[in-house]
Amino acid sequence: MLIESVGFYWKLESIELFLTRALKVYDEYARILNGENVSGWDFNYDDAVDAAILEQEHAVSVIRSYQDIVLRAALGELNALVELELTNLARSIRKEQAEPGSRRSMDRSTARRLIEEHYQISLNDLAKSTEVDELRQVVNAFKHRDGLTGEYKELPGGIELEQKHELDLEQAFHYLAAVTDFLLSLPGQRTGRRPPHLRFAAQSVGAVDHRSSAS
Repeated sequence: MLIESVGFYWKLESIELFLTRALKVYDEYARILNGENVSGWDFNYDDAVDAAILEQEHAVSVIRSYQDIVLRAALGELNALVELELTNLARSIRKEQAEPGSRRSMDRSTARRLIEEHYQISLNDLAKSTEVDELRQVVNAFKHRDGLTGEYKELPGGIELEQKHELDLEQAFHYLAAVTDFLLSLPGQRTGRRPPHLRFAAQSVGAVDHRSSAS
């Protein structure tokens, strides 16, 4: 069965490129974290020491927020790609079986059911399916609950604090690799050629993550 979709390899490579480029930015914020003197920052403080501390705190806050945006965007794209490939495969099954509505919108659970029934498999048995399901949970947590996990940690005094998913660059590349393995293990023949390799394993080492500088 030929699945009518552009090769997902290019999409994966695009997400990889986005991650590596977006986190290699070296601008005023990064230079402040590295202790450089950056002009043009006026906080109306007479005390130069206090002004420098405020600059540092400001830069840390902005960069952490920026990196969260980058990582959330990348994970969201990975999750959306999984859903696209599952629904494309399910539509191809409907088309092959001459069922009506092969072009209608389809949710992920319906796509899973059609694929598992047609190929007599369980998607849970495919490579890295656990990580792919975990990715979906993380993405939905940030989409609906600002990243809260629903799990609580008890603090001194009997106070319970709800935990939040912590994102980092290494985790993002881990999910990128997991999605790649999962999609490659899906049944069905896809259009588009597979490139010789993806470069995320090597590039992730050289990517700049300012969280270590900000901590």
